[in-house]
Amino acid sequence: MSTTARCLRTRAGLSGCSSVRATQNPPPRRQWLQRYPITTSAASTSPTSPSSPRTIFSGIQPTGIPHLGNYLGALRQWVKLQDEAGPGDQLIYSIVDLHALTLPQEAEVLREWRRQSFAILLAVGLRAERATVFFQSSGACGVDVDIEYGFLDGVFVEDDAVEAPAKRIMSLKSPDQKMSKSHTDPNSRILLTDDPETIHKKIKVALTDSEPGISYDPDNRPGVSNLLDILSNFDDTSRLSPAELAQEHKDLSLKSLKEHVAQKVAGHLAPVRERYAELMADERGREYLDCVAREGADKAGRNAEKTMKQVKAAIGL
Repeated sequence: MSTTARCLRTRAGLSGCSSVRATQNPPPRRQWLQRYPITTSAASTSPTSPSSPRTIFSGIQPTGIPHLGNYLGALRQWVKLQDEAGPGDQLIYSIVDLHALTLPQEAEVLREWRRQSFAILLAVGLRAERATVFFQSSGACGVDVDIEYGFLDGVFVEDDAVEAPAKRIMSLKSPDQKMSKSHTDPNSRILLTDDPETIHKKIKVALTDSEPGISYDPDNRPGVSNLLDILSNFDDTSRLSPAELAQEHKDLSLKSLKEHVAQKVAGHLAPVRERYAELMADERGREYLDCVAREGADKAGRNAEKTMKQVKAAIGL
């Protein structure tokens, strides 16, 4: 029985499971040194022709439950890349917990944040049978390559970055600043696990202005414009730009606009919140997370070992 099947068996009774195996690693596609082709993965995708398999890589630090800005700026894009990936494309998503150690961390807090981060990646739609999802600390190859390549110049070639289509989402209380967990007011951000009542409350008290009507003017009406930016990301039917949405809703009151935005956001995040709660609710869900994490670490490790053999050969080890 495959590891994926074992994980899914562990998780029997939980929704959204599948037993499809992930695709095999694509062949090497890039020359880092003239003599040695080394498979690489970048912050997004490795550049290939449209018909060639791609390696897609990205990571997120475990800092607790992501907020709306994290989701629109990164996580939703990860799911989109997964859903649009070709059969030969390789998708690798990491929880970069070693990076989190650049700042002092309490062990118990970091341990819980790691688990929350893993659960939220599955909750937003990443599928363990299609994407490799793993903890950075589960393998040493990343550290090895940093040591062995750190003294060399002119080795790495910049990869193709995939820009998220969403504009930067700003703080609900300080719309001249990006949405962040570091803001002292929890009403400044919407977390992916917030319930509808909390979402409506936070958007209701979002800082706007006293001007009548709705218009899109980020410089002079940053609060209102931020709400329109948020709305444009959840307007799945008309797909209007923030400026077009402002024109469509120009005669609305700010109260009505806030209610409309809150309804759209709450409706979109409801499946994410429910899926996350399901994964974190009991020991069965936690065992499934542990199983998927082990499988992801195994897949990432096998791929990294192949790359490290080429790395060592390229530098004479």
